[in-house]
Amino acid sequence: MTKESVSILSIVINLILALLKLGIGFFVGSAALVADGIHSSLDIVSSGATYLGIKVARKPADKEHPYGHWRAETIASFVVIFLLLISVVWIIYEGASSIIKKESIQITFPVLLIVVFSIIINEVMARLKFNIGKKNDSLALIADGEHSRADSLSSVAVLVGLFLTRWVTQADGAAAIFVGLYILHETYILSGQTIDNLLDVANPIIEEKIRKICQDEEIDLLQIKSRKLGMENFVELKIGLNRQWKIERASEVTKNLEKLLLKRVENLKFVVIQVVSHDFKRGYIKARNGHLTQFKNMAQAVSFEKRGIRTIISVKDGKFYNDFGAPEYLVIDQDKNGDIIQKRIVKNPYFTVGRGHGVRFVKAIEADRIITGEIGSGAMVILKEMGVGFEIIPKDTAIEEIIKEKLSST
Repeated sequence: MTKESVSILSIVINLILALLKLGIGFFVGSAALVADGIHSSLDIVSSGATYLGIKVARKPADKEHPYGHWRAETIASFVVIFLLLISVVWIIYEGASSIIKKESIQITFPVLLIVVFSIIINEVMARLKFNIGKKNDSLALIADGEHSRADSLSSVAVLVGLFLTRWVTQADGAAAIFVGLYILHETYILSGQTIDNLLDVANPIIEEKIRKICQDEEIDLLQIKSRKLGMENFVELKIGLNRQWKIERASEVTKNLEKLLLKRVENLKFVVIQVVSHDFKRGYIKARNGHLTQFKNMAQAVSFEKRGIRTIISVKDGKFYNDFGAPEYLVIDQDKNGDIIQKRIVKNPYFTVGRGHGVRFVKAIEADRIITGEIGSGAMVILKEMGVGFEIIPKDTAIEEIIKEKLSST
């Protein structure tokens, strides 16, 4: 079922329940049943507000609303909350009046039947709304589900109150007050969620998914901001790219990243990507003689005479690093017998470039094999095409242990 169809179904059911509860409640003089009928009447309005909010939220962005109409659902949630507060005041008033007047109630089978029916149908509707609302991240429908759940529990209180009136006349009024206090509690919780939505609260789950995707694609993610607008999420990213790249190349990277995020991240509606052009060490590498070499000459900076089968190990500060795109590598050359000919830690000048900083180093250093803690799927495909072997090992492994177990000739 869609969100709209659930809202329409809720309106029809609440209309039937409201008419039955109010009619029988006034007939037998039950304050609790009348209060429950008033609550169901307000449900008609709240379900209508929810339906309108969902319909408006689906309208596409236009000149006056460049970010779309997603806040319409949040506004609908506020309407539901307002109606819940009105019902609380009225229900508690009716309950208190019943206790003061000590009115007797005529309990009949139709009275009990309508209350039991109301309990069952409202609980079914509440679960349906929660299920559809969570699938579509619809705060308005979830709010309406809370309203239906409140109706179900209030009907339980009404049933208990009607049963106890045989011995305690005030039980019916007390049940009505209990219903009102319960609805007040649920309204308080729901209002907090709605206010968060209006204040552009961040979505840490989506942010973590985006970080993982950028890591897999070897994108240098510098900053991420997210915000929820109704059921949708908007994200702003800052990524680092090489300043020496042409505009066409940088544009291609950002377009590919945008398409990938919109495809793989659920409920992500809009992505803004800002490119921060920068090079390694602010665009320059300082050689031993003090000469500053521009970024475009980076391949020369990582040249290291190859004297055998070359293995590189991801490291940082002399310790094993958990990702393929590392800030530096331990480069080891071995002869045909497996004996180590030479080894040296070489800094990765591509580390802050962005996409492909691990692959570029492999090409520049002419590596035959890689040992690391994690490699993105895209990098794996490229390495296989290059004929470069790779091995993924536990991230807490010591460098000495790696050399002994993976590179020893004995």
